[in-house]
Amino acid sequence: MHSRLSWFFLCVLFLLVGCNQRFQSEKEEVDYWASHVLTPVYKILHTTHKKEIALLVYDSLLKKQGFTTPYIKAARHDIAANYYYFYTQDNATLARTIDSALSYFNTAALQSRYPRTYVGLLLFGGDIAYRLLRYNRANDYYFLAKKIADAHLTPCERSAFTYNMAMVLYRQKSFDRSAEHFKDAYASQATCAVQTTAIALQQQEIQSNIGLCLWHLKKHDSTLLHFDKAQAIANQYRDSLGAATMEKINGVLYGNKAKVYIDKNQLVQAEELSLKSVALNARPGYELKDALKVQL
Repeated sequence: MHSRLSWFFLCVLFLLVGCNQRFQSEKEEVDYWASHVLTPVYKILHTTHKKEIALLVYDSLLKKQGFTTPYIKAARHDIAANYYYFYTQDNATLARTIDSALSYFNTAALQSRYPRTYVGLLLFGGDIAYRLLRYNRANDYYFLAKKIADAHLTPCERSAFTYNMAMVLYRQKSFDRSAEHFKDAYASQATCAVQTTAIALQQQEIQSNIGLCLWHLKKHDSTLLHFDKAQAIANQYRDSLGAATMEKINGVLYGNKAKVYIDKNQLVQAEELSLKSVALNARPGYELKDALKVQL
């Protein structure tokens, strides 16, 4: 009898180890569930705009797999969160749904196993908390994301949460801290192995945002240096960005520079830059709101 029990528990142990080693990495698991469950579910969601139908498909496909993991359990709430995000204005329910997904990664071991998923959900939660004007809550999400990302992700991957933290700090009028976080995000993006056009587009935006922070801090010469650097980055990638994007970028930067020259009481330069800004962006499909501000 004793030997049979020992054999039984040994078999259970092998099964548990086998389950834990089913996937060698987070990426391998994410790719598996995407192909077997999530891709068809999201296709249904974005075709029908019906959460209930998408979740029924999710339940059916998951049942066929015969096993679950924390990642795919959390994904059910992530599906619902995407529904609330894209197809409703119910941000309060969206926030609670994100928290439900986060609850599946409630130990250090799980956060270490799924760092990209966990950080992504924290950033999502932070963005929605900010939308709900819950700034302290947003900061809690972002700083936890920073803690996990610093421990488990590359500098390139960490740039997203640093950028989001910088945006929140900017809107809280903490311009010195915001500038530092924008600089950190810029430095992190510079480590990415492939410098894509999308990265370049955000890098020029980051330099422009650093300039705006310094403008609020009345550091006018430094402000202009960062606006010039934003323009130089855009010019470096002008062929891939395209003419329309370049015109929008330049229009915004001309308007931002004009504000500096107004503060310096150099009104001729300010007027020239303002007119150039309006000429570029006061058109349908361009940065009309920015153009209106410059006109005012």
